[in-house]
This record gives sequence, structure tokens and C-alpha cells, in this order.
Amino acid sequence: MSKVGSVFRDLRRRGIFHTAAVYIVGAWVVLQACDVLFPGAGIPDSAIRYVLVGTVLAFPLVMVFGWMYDFSSKGISRTASHGDADQDSLPLGRFDFVLLSVLGLLTLSLFAGVFIKVIGAAGQADSTDRSLPMAANSIAVLPFVNLSDDPANEYFGDGIAEEILNQLANLQSLQVAARTSSFFFKGRNEPVQNIGRQLGVSTVLEGSVRKSGNRIRVTAQLINATDGYHLWSQNFDRTMSDVFAIQEEIARAIANALEVEIQRNESSRLAMPPTDSIDAYDYYLLGRHHRERRNPESLEKSIELFRQALDLDERFALGYSALALSYLYQVYHADMSPERASELAEPLIERSLELDPGLSNVHATRASIRLSLGDYKAAEAGYREALELRPNHYGVWSSLGFALVLQSRLEEADDAYAKARVMDPMNSNLYFNIGALKMLTGHYDEGLDAFGRVARLAPDRAGTDRAVVHWSITYGRYDEAVRWLKRMHQRDPESAAFSAALSGVYDKLGYWSELYRGASHAYEAAPDNMLNLGRLADFYYRTGDHVGFARFVESEYEKVDKLAPSADSPTNQRRYFWHGLLALKDGNTSQAIDDFIDATGGDTGIETAVYDDIWELKHLALALKQNGQDERARTILVKCLDLANGAAEQGWATPAISYRTAQVYALLGDSENALKYLREAVDKGWLVAADLESDLLWSSMRGDSRFQAMVAEVNTELERIRKGLDPVLAELTLSTGAPD
Repeated sequence: MSKVGSVFRDLRRRGIFHTAAVYIVGAWVVLQACDVLFPGAGIPDSAIRYVLVGTVLAFPLVMVFGWMYDFSSKGISRTASHGDADQDSLPLGRFDFVLLSVLGLLTLSLFAGVFIKVIGAAGQADSTDRSLPMAANSIAVLPFVNLSDDPANEYFGDGIAEEILNQLANLQSLQVAARTSSFFFKGRNEPVQNIGRQLGVSTVLEGSVRKSGNRIRVTAQLINATDGYHLWSQNFDRTMSDVFAIQEEIARAIANALEVEIQRNESSRLAMPPTDSIDAYDYYLLGRHHRERRNPESLEKSIELFRQALDLDERFALGYSALALSYLYQVYHADMSPERASELAEPLIERSLELDPGLSNVHATRASIRLSLGDYKAAEAGYREALELRPNHYGVWSSLGFALVLQSRLEEADDAYAKARVMDPMNSNLYFNIGALKMLTGHYDEGLDAFGRVARLAPDRAGTDRAVVHWSITYGRYDEAVRWLKRMHQRDPESAAFSAALSGVYDKLGYWSELYRGASHAYEAAPDNMLNLGRLADFYYRTGDHVGFARFVESEYEKVDKLAPSADSPTNQRRYFWHGLLALKDGNTSQAIDDFIDATGGDTGIETAVYDDIWELKHLALALKQNGQDERARTILVKCLDLANGAAEQGWATPAISYRTAQVYALLGDSENALKYLREAVDKGWLVAADLESDLLWSSMRGDSRFQAMVAEVNTELERIRKGLDPVLAELTLSTGAPD
């Protein structure tokens, strides 16, 4: 004990504990500063890990210095050893200078290494996110400045610019930056050369509009994005009835200045006015202005305005298309069911195509409705039809990529996103999809960087934080999940989105009371949101509350066919699944089989199933096995393996694919492969002990000691994570209701 005490006293005398404490606090401050400053400097969030590694590696160097030396206003001196305790310090000798040189060199090397890594990450973000090769025959159309006396006329200048942009985008020989990217620079006073570099275009069109009564004055100028010189400019003083002629003249002047050949069919479309009613066109532009705000109130306003336009011109094809798109937007921004949106939009789309079959955006809108209904192949076909009509339709490339992701065709999706990015490099939605794709292919850090890009482009965009939380817990990166949760909490601690994201963390960590509170809060705000309902189902199912689960399931099952016009609609299929799960737990396998078949979309759904349908198919196979239909169950499970293998060949590499594959092998009775893929899932970050302990699909494995050991390993790791996160989670806990 005396020897230990002597060492302890020596550590205190040399100030090691004080040095360590000061260093840890200082390192924490540095990391917090990086967390705040990196996003504003355009440095990817993932670069923080380089700073963290640097602070960890520097710690032993600091401890060596703290043990050996003192630092004061007089400079550096050797700390007296225990035998020289009567002296405060000793002069430096040759050995000290050598050691200090080594420590200094290592420290500088470490600092330089971290600095190079961080700057490299920033440079990579610059080259990937902020600068594109400048394409020949390319243009960005900036929103026209409103010079009218009435600020409310701003929509008109934006609308004129967007119509010119759309006309130019119909010219196949000209690359046109997307509206999202061009309008990103509205009000930013960015130099034209910078805009050209960021959008990868060689020219920029800017202008202004003054509207006064029935008169308009439009000024437009085409600028070389390389040197800032004007290539063409013109003023137009006309009446409102000449607005279509002005747009056509500007488009043709630009094509002439850039020596872009206009094909005969393209020329015909340039000369075709969209409507005979200027008032209808004005309502249309104002409606589109409101629709772009994408909130429930603005979408309702846009619908009202588009209807007014159609009342004035019942042959206004673009008006029907615009109204249909507003209904589709209500699915994503106003909680309208996809089925209801389809019911409202389909007749409008039919009428629009009847009036003008060549409108590519109408085909794209119909494809997006198909996508929302889960018909991915029909959506893909619709997007490709739209691209045949307009190959440079930037938004369609992005939507096509998403449709391909949902079919597990990730390599093709990556190509589609790459094409979209060339035309729309400032689109936060596109980078959101790219981030998700990177996560799906196992590139977590690249995905995190893409989501960081989204946060910089659109700081208030709903869903970004929540998506990062989801993917982080999927990969077992709870530290990163909580970091983004803190951002959500700072923005709006009472929001349903924050409650839902927080409940996702509670779900995986096994904090059941907290899960119930978070899920209940989210459910109260959006009772028809299937993710919120799923969290409540998880609570009852994983805690073994069979009575509560049955009450929840029966209540939701009563809603089947009431929320949607078709029995096999996506909003109903989840309810069928829960009902089947309840029947399976009650031993009613016949009912379970019927429900799981309905949950997959019927026999047609089973035949056309994609990778994401494996979850329902596995439960159907389990019900069939328990019903004595072993051969049919095996056929379903072999299909599941084919889907999983196909997804893996396409680059799918999440922990979930390994986990799902492991369950399929468990149901097939192949315990060796089940354990192999479960090991792979856990190593990738799949840490959900509750699934292993309560999921019926693991029933055949629970007697295997190797499986039990893996469950214990996951529980141990979760306990370690919980201890580290408890202090932070305590600050984020909601004070809402408790379970009945």
C-alpha cells in the first residue's frame, strides 16, 4: 500500500491529475467548437472524427510532458524526481532537449496530420458539392428582380424566369440548370462567376420585370459566367397580352447567342402559348408561387388559384397538371393519403394529356403518384416516358433514381442521381436521396457528409435530422444520433418530429416507458403517420403486453378500407401485418396467412415483391410453416433469399440486409448461416437486443448457446452505450403521458 501511496503522491506532486483534467476539458471545448464551426465553413460533419482521433493520440504526449516538465513564466524546466523532492525544478540537460524536440515534432506532425485531413475533407466537399465542370452550351436562369411598385408582384418575375427556364430546357442541345439550383441564389448578390462555378454553367441569364396595370417591362441580359461580360441584352416594353411572345423571343435570342440549333418540334413548342387567357396564366403563376412554399396552407391556396385559372380556360393543359401536382404534394406536406391524392389527380392528368400529350412534367406527376402508391415499376416506366419527351428534365432523373432505389437497383440509381446532380447541384432533396443511397450501400461517412450538405443548403428542411438519427442507430452510431437529436431539440423540443426521432433511439436502446411517451406524443400530432403507429406497436409487442397489443391492433384494423379506396393500399397493408402478427401469437395461423398475404399486396404483390417486402414475406413463411404448409413456406423463403442476394449484388450493404438474411436462414433451419449473417449484422452495428429476444422469427434459434451468447454480447454493448448516453438523454426526455 505504501508503494501505491508513494506513486499517487508523486502523481499529485507532478500535477498529472490537474494536467489531465485541463487537457480533457480543453479537448471537449475544441470538439464543441468544431461541431459549431465546421458546418458554417463547409467542412463535412464526418471531419470531426479526425479532430477526435487527434485529441486522443495527443493525450499520452501531454501526459509525458506533464510528468517530466514544468511550464511557468520562466519557461520549461525538468520536474524534480522523488529523490530530488527538496528542489522545485531542475535545469534542462541534453536528454531533455532531445526529448522535448521529439515531443514537439510528434505534436506538430499530429497537428499537421489532423489539419491536412480536415482541409482535405473540406476540399473534397468543395469539389464534390460546390464546384462542377463548366459545360459548354449551358445556362442558369436566375429569378427576375421585381421592380414593380407592389412587392406582391414578385411572383410574376419568378414565374416569367421559370417559364423561360422551362422553354430552354426543352432544347436538347442546351444544358439548363434546374429551377431549384438557379433560384437558390435569389437575393444573395452572388457574383456571376461564382454562380457559374457552383452550377457548372457557362452562361447566366438575369433580368427584371416591372408590372404596372396592363403594361410590363422586361429586361434580360445573358452573361458569360467565365469573365462576367454581357453576351446579349434587350428590353421589352409590351402589354400583358404579349408576355408569351416576350418569353419566346428571349428563349430564341439565347439559343442564337449560344449557337444552339432549335429542332422543328422544339420550335413549335416555343411558339405555342400555354393558354389563351392572360388572367388564367396570372392565376397559374401565382398558384405555382404558393405551391413552392410546400406547407398545408400554401398548398390549399395553390389549389384554389389553379382552379380559378381552369375556370377561365378549361383547355389550359398546364393548369390541370399544376393542380394534380399540388394534390401530390399534399401527400408529403399535408398528410393526405396517396390513395386520395391519386383519386383527385388522375382525372386532371388524363385531361392534361388529352390536351397536350407532349408535356413531360405530366407524365412525371403521374409516375410520382404511382410511386407513392408503391407501384415502383409503373413509376419507373412513367419517368422514362417523361425523359423521352425531355431528356434534360432534372427533377425526373432524381425521381427515377428514387424509384430504382425502391427496387434495390442501387447502381442504376446512383447513375440517375449523378445525372440529376449535374443539372441541379444545389437541390437539398437530391442530396437527401444521395445521403440515403450512401447509407444503403454501407458508406456511412459519405452518407453523413451528404446529409450535412442538406443541412447547409436547407437548414430548416424537415426530416434531415430525423433521417440521420435513423441511419445512425441503424449502424449503431448512437453518439451521432444523439448529436443530431440535440440539434432537433434546440430547434423545437415540442415537435412531433423530435418526439418520433427520440422514440426511435429509445426503441433500440430498450427504454420502454420513454419510447411510449415519445411515440404517443408523435401519434397525437399525426395519428395517421405509419411510422408513429409502428413505434406504438413496437412498444406493446416488445414489452410482451399482449392485451395492449391486441387492443392497439384491433383499433387500427377497424380503420382498414376507411382511409383508402382500395383494400391493398399501402396505408392498409401495415394494419394487415399487425393483425396477422396478433393472429400468429394467438395460434390462429389461417387468419395470420390471410393477413400476411394482404400485407404483401395479395398474390400479385407476392409475385412482384421487392427487397423491402422481405419482412412481410418472412412472417408469411412462418405462418405457413406453423400451418403445416412447409413446401409453400420454403418457396417463399427461397424467394426472400433471392431478393436479398439480388439487393446485395446491387450494392445493398446495411446491417439490416445481413440481419434479414440471417432470419431467413433461421426459418429454413440453417443455423450455421443464420449465425454467420447475424454475426455480420452485429459487426456492422445492428444492436437491437429486443428483436433477438422477442421476435417470433428467432424462435428456432433461442435454444442455441451460440445465439444466446450473441444476445448477451449485444446486451452488454447496449448497456455500455446506455451508460454513456444517459446524461444527454436525460436532458432530452419528454414529459408526456405514460402507458395505461
